[in-house]
Amino acid sequence: MTEDTRFGAIAIQQGWATAEQIESALKDQKRILHEEQSVALIGDILVNAGILSSDQRDEIIKIQKQLRYRAPDASEPRKPKSEPESKPEPPPEPDAKPGETGFILTVSDDKLEAIIQPTDPPPTNTTPAEFLSFLNQKGIVHGIAPEKLIEEYLSRNPLSKKPFRVAVGKAPGPTRDERVIYHFDNDPLRVGTVKQGGHIDFRDRGEIPQVKAGDLVAEKKAGQQGSPGIDVYGKEIPSPKPKPAKMPTGPQIEKSEDGNQVFAKIGGRPSLSPDNKIAILPELRIQGDVGLETGHVEFDGRVDVEGAVQEGFRVKAASLSAAELLDCEVEISGDLVVTGGVMGAKAQVGGHVRAMYIHRSKLEVVGDVMAESEIYHSDIASSGFVKVDKGKILYSTISANKGIETVDVGSEASQPSTLSIGVDVALKKAIEEFKENTRHKKEESDKLREIINEMAPEVERLEEMIEEQVQIRATAVQQQKALVEKLKEIKGVADPKLLRKARATIDHLMETITLSSEQLEKLQIKRKGVVDKIVQHENVIRGHFEEMEKMKEELNALAEWSRKQAGNPVLKVTGTIYPGNKVSGVNASITFREPLEHTVVKETRTTDLEDGSLKWEMHVSPLT
Repeated sequence: MTEDTRFGAIAIQQGWATAEQIESALKDQKRILHEEQSVALIGDILVNAGILSSDQRDEIIKIQKQLRYRAPDASEPRKPKSEPESKPEPPPEPDAKPGETGFILTVSDDKLEAIIQPTDPPPTNTTPAEFLSFLNQKGIVHGIAPEKLIEEYLSRNPLSKKPFRVAVGKAPGPTRDERVIYHFDNDPLRVGTVKQGGHIDFRDRGEIPQVKAGDLVAEKKAGQQGSPGIDVYGKEIPSPKPKPAKMPTGPQIEKSEDGNQVFAKIGGRPSLSPDNKIAILPELRIQGDVGLETGHVEFDGRVDVEGAVQEGFRVKAASLSAAELLDCEVEISGDLVVTGGVMGAKAQVGGHVRAMYIHRSKLEVVGDVMAESEIYHSDIASSGFVKVDKGKILYSTISANKGIETVDVGSEASQPSTLSIGVDVALKKAIEEFKENTRHKKEESDKLREIINEMAPEVERLEEMIEEQVQIRATAVQQQKALVEKLKEIKGVADPKLLRKARATIDHLMETITLSSEQLEKLQIKRKGVVDKIVQHENVIRGHFEEMEKMKEELNALAEWSRKQAGNPVLKVTGTIYPGNKVSGVNASITFREPLEHTVVKETRTTDLEDGSLKWEMHVSPLT
């Protein structure tokens, strides 16, 4: 007899249900299992149908437990109701131990899978209904395996020790995060047209994107939260909320009222920097070289130089394209594109760099650095990725936050290179500059605060003197007024000598009032000058604080951007890495003693087999 059948028998015996009602409830239970793949207890079905009350259901469960653990023989005569029954053994705890149930239930950490294994020795003659009742006691109610599979599993004798997946939940649907759509070509490395065979024609850059004032340049597309899942316990699993997208900023763009669209304020060439800023750039075209004819070039926009930037000259611009850079200096807030070579140049670049080759140069780059053929005897620090498409890195010091890729590192004759991956030199420099600026502004603010503290007593002294003069003038005005009124009363009857004396006193009081007013005006002017100076110092201190907060905000944004960019940086060598070359990560380094071909190098954290401590090392593996 199954647990549900026994429940029905007790209900009939107590006179609380008929056989027909129990049979109907069992059919409903089977239907629910097939249609919803969840277990409904017969007691709950009968209560919902209005056949049993909650108290009657609970009383039947109590009797059922007593019978289950007393386990009487089927042939034993039933005792009359009037006879007291022996005290039953206490039922087991709700989370029964494996040995008490015959099965071991394991639920995955995400609660999306329930696995059953029999105990040792395995139970025998377990019915599907008893098995389902056990799952229900454990709270497993959703995604239960079809009854046919359960019957097949239980029919084996002995039960298989192989885990049986008895229930599967429903994982939450995928969430689509917010995203920004750009209405211009924002690929920073699309600086040429890819020809057949993969070669890039740097001179053919395709159609140059242009916008007019008022054009839509970017917009935010809303994310969508995935549908909720449900675990094997029947509880809802919410899908993660969409991650917000950060809209680009920039002085030449303006946002819509809802902040979901960005429009150009001026016409020009749009570009997107690595730190998510849009610039609309006017263009300056130079036919020939930057040299004696042009002098240094400083332009708040895009500069296109058909020739070279000659030795000793300087270009400062929002972006720059040129045929060559020759022993010059460039400071570019956006992208730098050189169709030929960079030789002996010093460059600070806020965007990406692409060139045919780079020799004897020092580059500090926020974005990626792409060289077509070679990097030689150069010092390059990139917050992005450094790649040599078809050649070598020779005798250079390179750090790249996102990793390095090249054909060869070194040669049999060249001096070694030092390569660092996962290290953001630009971020370190920004942190150092932030600390220095913060220290300087704090020192200046502290000095101004001392000056303000020294000036405060002067303000108090002047206010006391002003108050004193106000009292003197007020007293004199009051005395003069009273004397004038008295003079009017005695003018016709008083002694002329007394009248002359009264008029002299009035004149003296008038002089006192005049002198006091002049002194009061001087004191007020002096007080205003001191107070204005204090306010001026306080404004400078406030400005320093706001500046430091802004720098801190920008530094945090740069650090977050750097962290997201880094990912899992590696050195990828498709050709050969020669002996003597050194590769470093943040915490470890390796110097190669022999040539290796087709190699990947990355920093990993491993466990020391001797003391169990964690340590960093550079892991070298073949390129697959």
